[in-house]
Amino acid sequence: MYTLIGFGAGILLEALVLAAQGDRMRVVAAGLPDTLELRRVDAQWTVDENEPVEFGFMLSGAGEWKTISNSAPAASAGGA
Repeated sequence: MYTLIGFGAGILLEALVLAAQGDRMRVVAAGLPDTLELRRVDAQWTVDENEPVEFGFMLSGAGEWKTISNSAPAASAGGA
């Protein structure tokens, strides 16, 4: 899955999610030599030394990105 990851220092990286399970996620980000391991602590996703990150996605043709709430769990793709 393609995503954008925003760091507190105003850095925005394009990334691909390689694996996700429970409260952990491994991603590969453009420009970084190694993968990142993200951990969910309460309602916040963090990377290395508990630095908070936000996930986002691009809006087609808008040239901007929107964040996804960290407080709500992801919805299931299947129906009830």
